[in-house]
Amino acid sequence: MVLLKLMVVEEFEERRKRDYSFLRGSVYERGSQKCVEMFCALSLSKEAETLMKLKANTFFLVQDVLETKSTEKQLRVTAKSKIFERGASFEVMEEVVKGYVSPDVISISEAKKSPNKRRVSICGVVTWASECRGEKRKVRELRMMEDGEEVKVMLWGNTANKVRRKDEDLKLVGMEVMVDGTSGVSIHSSPSTKIEGERISEDSIIACTDDGFPMEIVFESGATAQIPNDFGLSLEVLPVKVQIERDDNDEVVKIVEVQE
Repeated sequence: MVLLKLMVVEEFEERRKRDYSFLRGSVYERGSQKCVEMFCALSLSKEAETLMKLKANTFFLVQDVLETKSTEKQLRVTAKSKIFERGASFEVMEEVVKGYVSPDVISISEAKKSPNKRRVSICGVVTWASECRGEKRKVRELRMMEDGEEVKVMLWGNTANKVRRKDEDLKLVGMEVMVDGTSGVSIHSSPSTKIEGERISEDSIIACTDDGFPMEIVFESGATAQIPNDFGLSLEVLPVKVQIERDDNDEVVKIVEVQE
């Protein structure tokens, strides 16, 4: 009997590959030097339901879990496994968990040369952004560039909700490199991904309502915003190139016309 003492690092979420649905999370094993992925087929309904209840930093135990290794060690729950959802706490190597959730920033060039499944953080400028697609599991595709190197970025789940604008400067923390023999290298968000953007960007106002405030405005990038006043702008003749300052909730707090 193998009994592993674990802590949830990234909460379990449903994923699908072709016709196979499963849960994926990441855990820290007592005494380990790294965090690993853990999987459970949705067909194992009792075990899957238990895992979905576990929040980040929860301590739990798993009996008779299968250890596999492709490029990295992985844990797989099987029909023989038993999950104890309440476990005693143990000492955690915080630097290991922090390095997994918030890895160091590397260049896009280095990320593109990285092995499959490497955890990375990157910075770059958005050169193209798709609409949000999907219902059960949302996804938004970006192209990001840094120092002439461009890479495809896939934002999943909650990270896909927010509209992304061309020329937006982003820092993506806690991403994962995916290497595919057909489509090449792409960088995917994880359940712990954090997206940090510069609060100041440039765009052009191409349309606005004309029935008082708050006023609805439309930017050339496709983004929209409500503003409480005209910020001293002259909107009689459009488009108007502006510099936009946003708060942490992406609300517009200041707009200044850019003189060309």
